[in-house]
Amino acid sequence: MSIGSSYKELQLKREMLSAKAVKDLYLGEDAEVYSLSHLISYHNETSTEELKMEHPETLLRLG
Repeated sequence: MSIGSSYKELQLKREMLSAKAVKDLYLGEDAEVYSLSHLISYHNETSTEELKMEHPETLLRLG
């Protein structure tokens, strides 16, 4: 795979285009790119239990 074809592949997938993304794809070091909504969902899923234990009053306010 050439650098040019790595660039075109990212374009076709409509993924983030950057020098690092092209380099990583070219070298076979694909890094998963997370959207902001994915990160917020992950945070909400992983933090809820912690909030329940440490700060139960917070969840009461959030409903």
